[in-house]
Amino acid sequence: CSFELLHAYALTRLNTTELFYWTFKWGQCFSVAIMFLLLGLFALRLRFVLSIEGKYYERHLHSDAAHITRWRDAFDNWVLRQFMDPRELNQRFLVHVGEHFYSGESDSPSEPGK
Repeated sequence: CSFELLHAYALTRLNTTELFYWTFKWGQCFSVAIMFLLLGLFALRLRFVLSIEGKYYERHLHSDAAHITRWRDAFDNWVLRQFMDPRELNQRFLVHVGEHFYSGESDSPSEPGK
């Protein structure tokens, strides 16, 4: 959405055809640079996945994914805690808390089946 606003703002400031072509050329250069940056990042990721450490991590990820927490999961949880009330999350989803099961229907967690 922010790029759409940037494009709309840029189009309002373009008075001549030459300025339009100049902006278009530099926009293409920026896009190609971003594509090469992404290509480099994917190459680094592929190199890691093909390494011994990467194979070990991938094997554990596929065999025991429920017990592996990645940094993205921790970041997602942090973002949710910043913008949502934990009680809202408990009312919206079914959450396992330790050995108890909480469905959001009451103030205290209850055991499954009760």
